[in-house]
Amino acid sequence: MHGGKTPAVVRKAAERKVAAEATVSARLRALAGEAVATLEEVARSGEKDADRLRASEAILNRAGFPEVRNVNADVTKHDDVANLDDEVEGLLFADEAGAVTLGGDPDAVIDDVG
Repeated sequence: MHGGKTPAVVRKAAERKVAAEATVSARLRALAGEAVATLEEVARSGEKDADRLRASEAILNRAGFPEVRNVNADVTKHDDVANLDDEVEGLLFADEAGAVTLGGDPDAVIDDVG
C-alpha cells in the first residue's frame, strides 16, 4: 500500500471529516436562534401573504406539525332541488306558539314565526 490508502492516512482523513462536521454543526446550531427569529419576523410582518404563509409553514413544520395535503370530504349532490326543499321542511317543526325548531328540539329554535 502507498499514499492515500494506508491505514494511517485513511484514519487521519476520517478524523478531519468528523472534526469538520462537528464545526459545521456547531455553527449551524449557533445560527438557529437567529433563523427562527427571522422566520417569526416574516410570518408576522412579511410584505406578501405568500412570504408570511411560507414562513408560518416552515415554523409549524419544524415544530412537528407536518403539512396536510389530503382532505377527505363526502359531498352529496342533489339533482332535484324541490325534493331538497321537502327534506329540509321535513326537519323543521313549528310548535303551538309558532316557534320553528330543527328536529323538534325546543332548544334549537330557528325563528319565531308568530
